[in-house]
Amino acid sequence: TTTTTTTMATMEAVVEELVEKKELGGGGAANIYTYPMAVAVMSDGRVVVTQGDGSSSSHHVHNFLIFSPEGELLKTVGGDKGRKPGQFDNPRGMCVHPCDDTIWIADSKNHRVQVFSPQGDFKFEFRPADDTPGYLNEPRGICVHPASLQVVVVDNAAGKLQVFDETGQHLRELKAPLELRRPYGCCFTSNGHLAVADNHNSRVLIMDFHTGEMVQVIGKAGSGAGEFNSPLSCWSAAGYIVVGDYSNHRIQLFTEDGRHVVSLKCGLRSPLNVHVDNQGRILVSDIAAACVWWFYSDQLSEILADALPPGKM
Repeated sequence: TTTTTTTMATMEAVVEELVEKKELGGGGAANIYTYPMAVAVMSDGRVVVTQGDGSSSSHHVHNFLIFSPEGELLKTVGGDKGRKPGQFDNPRGMCVHPCDDTIWIADSKNHRVQVFSPQGDFKFEFRPADDTPGYLNEPRGICVHPASLQVVVVDNAAGKLQVFDETGQHLRELKAPLELRRPYGCCFTSNGHLAVADNHNSRVLIMDFHTGEMVQVIGKAGSGAGEFNSPLSCWSAAGYIVVGDYSNHRIQLFTEDGRHVVSLKCGLRSPLNVHVDNQGRILVSDIAAACVWWFYSDQLSEILADALPPGKM
């Protein structure tokens, strides 16, 4: 066990040495960010970041930002807290539609989802009425199934998974195989299974999207390798699942069958949301640092491959 721990620590030190860390938007993040939350990437490489409240401070804005693939700020949508179309109250979750790059935002404390064009123009919203099927009580996570194009919304307060069609019509509630406690982010794996960051249970659940049957449980409470303290986000790319391990101040990488590969701190303070862009860079919103980071390395894929036994990628 000591040898394994030492080997893992050594590999993590090597990986951290190879990883380059760059601030999305360049220097002077205080001029751009207040409380960055969700991060997503369009097919052309443009990056979208949502912002909202993290405390009672009055300087926080409620908006989303669109950046060029190189990190230049192109557009800001929203501002003051509000309920009108295009206004927000804590837009905590977001995804980009895989077919048309529309931006789907979980407008958490307005209990709704808002949809925008790739240019940031408001298209429509949906908010099921109170006490009706699909009602959203603080939606946090949102993702689109790559085949059916059905939309999953994670209801943080109710601990439920609601499924909608592309027009916002409620289709069903997806029953999780285990009780969810304050679930947060979600994503689909390469084989179409749904992964959910089950925050207060300190784990990531992977389930069959159609039946809700259990596929995999990743992690448990703790600070060791493969353990979590408030996992708030997850993203699947290239056969890996990246998890934002918020209160352990790190991100962790796993294979899709749940094997821990590496944990990376890299100076992170409060990694709220993770995403992987089409160049293989990991984007992380760090709310305590009030910025969004890019992590990338030409050698990272080779290092990660060496961390696994042959034939296990």
